[in-house]
Amino acid sequence: MLVILQWYARSLVANGLEFKGYLNQMEEKLNVICVRESWLKPKLDFVIKGYVSVRRDREEGTGDGCVTFINSGIQYRMVGKGSEIYVVVEVWKEDKSVVIIHFYNPCKQMTLEEMKKIEGHSREMVIWCGDFNAHSNMWGGSVIDRNVQLIEEIMDEMNLICLNDRRGTRIDMRTGQEVVLDLTLTNSRLGGIIKWKVLRKCTR
Repeated sequence: MLVILQWYARSLVANGLEFKGYLNQMEEKLNVICVRESWLKPKLDFVIKGYVSVRRDREEGTGDGCVTFINSGIQYRMVGKGSEIYVVVEVWKEDKSVVIIHFYNPCKQMTLEEMKKIEGHSREMVIWCGDFNAHSNMWGGSVIDRNVQLIEEIMDEMNLICLNDRRGTRIDMRTGQEVVLDLTLTNSRLGGIIKWKVLRKCTR
């Protein structure tokens, strides 16, 4: 069984120590950790003991960035990473491989052509973990924005389903309300066996 956690960090520099404490409290061993808004720079390292990392940092300005941490006991290879802020890795578990596309959209208008250029998107065993900045009542949002149509096109073109169950995945810092921006997409083959849930913050 492959266990994946995705998290919106808003700076691993500021919140990384607390996140490591959270991981230490978890009873379940994680195989892959996808962290968005890492805010790391190429010369700044961030290590989680027992994991290797594949990063796509923002080279200019501040903010953005995503990091995929892979348990050091798991075989993997980097498939690709790009300026659209994504990291793609292929991991092996129990003699089967899964491509994990870790994607972050910093509030820009995306196109299907751009998304289809992402390495590994056409693989049969694929999981998208991402913040597409797409609000939709389909997965629990209160509004509908311009990126929703693109997500629907991606799901139709690539034969994907959304695993989100309408529960909030993040607290909006402006309103204090739960929002659904962190999506998990996969094909119907994996969707029938994957268990998806929202984890709440551990108490110390």
